[in-house]
Amino acid sequence: MFAQSELQLIDKQTLQWKTELIQKPKHDEVLVQTLASSISIGAELSAYFGAVNTYPIQTGYENVAEVVQIGNEVNAVRPGDRVVAFYGHKNIELCKENQVIPLPDHVNERAAILAILSCDAAKGVRKLAPREKIVSLFQAWA
Repeated sequence: MFAQSELQLIDKQTLQWKTELIQKPKHDEVLVQTLASSISIGAELSAYFGAVNTYPIQTGYENVAEVVQIGNEVNAVRPGDRVVAFYGHKNIELCKENQVIPLPDHVNERAAILAILSCDAAKGVRKLAPREKIVSLFQAWA
């Protein structure tokens, strides 16, 4: 068994670590230990300053972690590998093998977190479809 600590926002501007025991990995699971995580300035920071009505709130999204232990059917990663995963601000977590992304050796933790966070910005820009709107404006002026 492993002691997992999770950071929760329990009230406005009040954070607390909640600890519980978790089991060793099952056949298709990977136990990972957090190396780096991020804070969302949109969701978490606004919640911290009181923009929500319901507490407690789990914090965190993206993580870079090191594989600690694997289930007997896991093939994609090995103990010692670094991965990207999505489980919030926890010291350790059990993830399904298909929910972790192996991180190449030449990519550092900060770059990995930034790459994951930047995909959200890219999705937002894509939703706005600026190219289509600019083309429409030019067509309207023609």
